Amino acid sequence: MYNLIYLTGSPASGKSSLSSEIQREREEGVVVFEYGKELTLYLKAKGAQLHSQTELREKSAAVVTKDDINALDNRLLDFANFHRHTKHVIVDSHAVTKEAYGYRILPFSAEQMKVLNPQKIIVLYAESEVIINRISANSQGRPPISPFEADMHTFMQAAVAINYGMMLHAPIYYLDSAQPLKELKASFLRLLDS
Repeated sequence: MYNLIYLTGSPASGKSSLSSEIQREREEGVVVFEYGKELTLYLKAKGAQLHSQTELREKSAAVVTKDDINALDNRLLDFANFHRHTKHVIVDSHAVTKEAYGYRILPFSAEQMKVLNPQKIIVLYAESEVIINRISANSQGRPPISPFEADMHTFMQAAVAINYGMMLHAPIYYLDSAQPLKELKASFLRLLDS
């Protein structure tokens, strides 16, 4: 049996680092849909003047529309349906983005989430100090944030995950991503394999 895991959390919570590590370790048994990477490729194919995911993060709402997100969500559903019977699927995504004016949430529709149908939802979190330090050390286009903003982003992303879980009757797990990657990976793999 294979699981589809919806992996989420605020920016710099460690989603992409963890999912890349899992895919590297499991090679053929796991496939990852890294939403930010796929969105960058989609927008570039549409003709957007983007050179990297870092630039996407810097511009965010200035270049990404609700229609873009909806189109990519549908591509994700095709990807998930293609792989879910032969591999574990990890969807690395977050619906909440920090914008110049505040925050924006572009969630999956109820219909899309029901088709995606993750068996588990895993939310990565860390204290605001950890998130701020990660962004300061390597922003990758993420804007600087205050402790309040870091907490707000984490709480909003957690709320979106709760809504998805309640809609689907799917269990939600919260993993502290401030722990060493080896321990975080072990916790994630136990959930992936159960």
